[in-house]
Amino acid sequence: QAKLNGGAWPANRPWSLNGADRTGESQFLISLGPQETHKFVLGSDGGPCDGWLEIEADQGSEVKNLSTAFFYNFISGGELSASAGVTPSPSQLAFRFPVEKTAGLGTGVAIRRSGDIKLSLYDDAGNLVETAEMAFEGAAFFEEFFEAVPLNFIGSLKVESGVGFYLLVLRQEITSNPPNLRFQLTSIPATPVP
Repeated sequence: QAKLNGGAWPANRPWSLNGADRTGESQFLISLGPQETHKFVLGSDGGPCDGWLEIEADQGSEVKNLSTAFFYNFISGGELSASAGVTPSPSQLAFRFPVEKTAGLGTGVAIRRSGDIKLSLYDDAGNLVETAEMAFEGAAFFEEFFEAVPLNFIGSLKVESGVGFYLLVLRQEITSNPPNLRFQLTSIPATPVP
């Protein structure tokens, strides 16, 4: 199990997790199997406020390494107004990060290096879906590396190589509310894999 802690925001500020009211709560447990991926949507109304969020393995858990990614969307008047992301990862031999694909959302990756890379795609239950090996340098959506990824997909991607490489994970979100079209591009942290 993994434990999610949060705090430092006003204790009476209403907030929710995946649509369920969690006002007044600051800790709960999440059960994750090996290689399993879960998406959690935290929401709260009102202006920005200070706070913190920590994900850690619960005491006695067999979890050795948790890979997490956070992205923040700010909504004003029902419209996406801003997103926040992260900087590129330092050179490593392997990375793992969550991927998601829907009609208005895509995950991409930018890689800078030379030589071959191996990509392993896992579904949200941690099952290996497909692998690919190739020489690649540049940017592409994750599904371009594989035969067929369904329209609605949540999982994770492991990218590895025999030599160090630099990686930036991109998140593209498009919302359409005619006649307005909003496009947001931000980044997601990638976790180095030992």
